[in-house]
Amino acid sequence: MRRFAAAVAFVVVGLALATPAASAHALLASSQPAAGSTVAASPTQITLTFTERPDTSLSSVHVLDGSGRSVERGAAQPSPGQPETLTVAVPTLAAGVYTVTWRTTSVDDGHTTAGSFSFGVGVEPSSAPSSQQVTAPKSPSPTAAGVMGRWCLYLGLALLVGASAFGLATGSVWRRLPLCVAALTATFGLSVMVLDQRAVARVGLGALLRSHTGGHIRWEFAATALVIVAVAAWTALRSQMALAAVGAAAALAMLARADAGHAGGSSAPWFTVGTQWLHFVAVGAWAGGLPFLLAALARAEFEDRGRLARRFSAMATVGLAVVVATGVLRTLDELGAWSRFTGTSFGKTLLVKLCIVAVVVALGALNRFRNIRRATAAPDGDRALRRTVIVEIAAVTAVLGVTALLTGLAPAASEAKTNRSATPANVVAEGHDFGTTTRVRLTITPGTVGPNHFDAAVVDYDTGHPVDATAVALRFQYLDRADIPAATVSLKRAPSGRWIGDGTTIALDGRWRATAVIERSAAGLEVPVTFETRTPPQKVDTQRTPGLPTIYTVTINDGRQAQVYLDPGEPGLNELHVTYLDASGEELHILDFSVTADGPGVTSAQPLTQRKLDDLGHYVADLQARTGRYRFTLVATDHLNAAIRVTLSIEVP
Repeated sequence: MRRFAAAVAFVVVGLALATPAASAHALLASSQPAAGSTVAASPTQITLTFTERPDTSLSSVHVLDGSGRSVERGAAQPSPGQPETLTVAVPTLAAGVYTVTWRTTSVDDGHTTAGSFSFGVGVEPSSAPSSQQVTAPKSPSPTAAGVMGRWCLYLGLALLVGASAFGLATGSVWRRLPLCVAALTATFGLSVMVLDQRAVARVGLGALLRSHTGGHIRWEFAATALVIVAVAAWTALRSQMALAAVGAAAALAMLARADAGHAGGSSAPWFTVGTQWLHFVAVGAWAGGLPFLLAALARAEFEDRGRLARRFSAMATVGLAVVVATGVLRTLDELGAWSRFTGTSFGKTLLVKLCIVAVVVALGALNRFRNIRRATAAPDGDRALRRTVIVEIAAVTAVLGVTALLTGLAPAASEAKTNRSATPANVVAEGHDFGTTTRVRLTITPGTVGPNHFDAAVVDYDTGHPVDATAVALRFQYLDRADIPAATVSLKRAPSGRWIGDGTTIALDGRWRATAVIERSAAGLEVPVTFETRTPPQKVDTQRTPGLPTIYTVTINDGRQAQVYLDPGEPGLNELHVTYLDASGEELHILDFSVTADGPGVTSAQPLTQRKLDDLGHYVADLQARTGRYRFTLVATDHLNAAIRVTLSIEVP
């Protein structure tokens, strides 16, 4: 009994990690402009970076203005050297809030995802109607047709591998009907999957099959057709060799399915696809053989039961070991962290599956250590074995159903990458020279004050091919203050037309111009790009007192504060009061201060006339306000020449 309990515990713990790899999705990882952000000037294009490579022919990106009209120029295109990125050109955008909607199909697994987010040009996105608010990136819900198609495909292929493995191990010969039904089930499941994929992608079947994703589909149909041919040959020949061909064809179809999933998009597909394929085949040999064991026990003579049960048990033990080993590898890749068991839809679905798997493993251990001995001890001793196998089959069928649902969800590790869209990990800016011969895409990581890594892609304006440059440098000029001298960072050559370097030239928050100085054998040129540093985290506390203006206390990451209130805070002439405090609450000594406003009745980033009320850090600016939301940008320099940049929105009722 102790051996039985130990075996169950060991295998259940192993299978708690052993899960078939779930296909991922091309979720939005980041964007430029960032979701929910405000940019001072119109971008020249919208850039979307996904967690997987999007299939350009099955992807679309639209940029909508406040009236819902599309304003993008042309279709979305991949960025040179960045296969996970799509860009769409836009004209010069007027001040306002814009909504970006996207729909894309992953090259790696064929799943289609969609979403939207908003950004503002000189206007905070929170002032947009509710339909234009940022949509948090989430894994889309699998469709019922997609789940059913995957379930039928998995079930059919597992039964075919199980029939072949069990028949070769025991010498059993099956009737034609079970294998024919299994082959038709797999074919039906694949057909439903493809039709569902076409409907979700919103394209015609021909367009889907001609796409990069369609290449995977064609391979899967070819492998399934080979399965049908093998089953037809077996029904005519009824030989062991023909049965082996059935198993080989089904295993090939499993390989095609593994390659069409997320495993095929890794940096080492030969390993990840191979691991997933072995996992799938082992599940078929183990779980797919259960119905055939039950059928064999029902028609076997008493003296043959022990032989059948023991041979299947030996085969199932090997299959289970492979399932555990390969499942651990795939789960570590796709779960990423134990906390995601309860924090993601993928993890929660996986927990449900593991509960059913635990039942299956416990029943299998019960058969191996108890019921097989009873079946060989007496003529009627196989009743408990057969009853247990029936429950196993039902549980395995449920496991395959949950797996079909699970493979329609984005893995927890993939979904976790989308957190970058809420807080961009870098700043991206683009520009071109006056003659439109060269384009520069500059990525600054992390894009805040202090040390940064610079990555400049220097490409031909028309073709996107790397420019043959001999040297590239970046000259930085702070735009918010003319007295800050320019600084230069030299870059080193990197693959794919990129030039990289590091520096601490970004010493102040605000707007900067980085001019790429490009030296070529024929003649040099300069390409200016403008960008704004990432704003440090800000906390806003609101104090409301009846009869008095609302006081907003903005705390930035170093503990300094700006206390702001609009008096009287109603339509008409108002005074915007700003007082700066240090981390201890004492008033700061401010040397320079400026404020701009965006909102009803004022142009984008309109400077306000300001005056200083004391010798330290209390300023006031006049605003002729109307009903609506105003966004203020406050830029100050303290006595240590450190910049303080604060943005704040105030609603005028």
